[in-house]
Amino acid sequence: MGLAFYDTDQNLIPDGESLRAQINGHRGGDHQVRIYIRNDSPVYWYTNIVLSLASTLYDGYGALGTSGISYKFLYGARQPTEAEWDSVLAGESLSLPNIGDTDAADTSTYHPIWIRTYVPGNTKAAIYDTYSLELTFLPRVVGF
Repeated sequence: MGLAFYDTDQNLIPDGESLRAQINGHRGGDHQVRIYIRNDSPVYWYTNIVLSLASTLYDGYGALGTSGISYKFLYGARQPTEAEWDSVLAGESLSLPNIGDTDAADTSTYHPIWIRTYVPGNTKAAIYDTYSLELTFLPRVVGF
């Protein structure tokens, strides 16, 4: 299979299944969730891994975009602080470390990714209900 997404409890998220952030648009606020990326193929290891937000509707690139709604990504085991979130631009892609190397595929490590969705108060419901995560990478065969 290769690289796959896993939920907070390290259960496989099937292809096509949604991650949801439910935020009251009237009050506004943020939703933070930790997911994981793991290699489940003993044949491949991966380089140039980049996680991005893919959506034709999202206008939140930059500080907060024109709508004020933003999506941010950070890599790490512990929940990021507000200062750490402030250092990331909304909509910015996240580069991940290599998973495995020429000697081994590394099928045991769950790589933690934090996703933060922010919605300002007085936002209409379901404006941004169509977005997806895009994972790009370069697969390499173990031993070569």
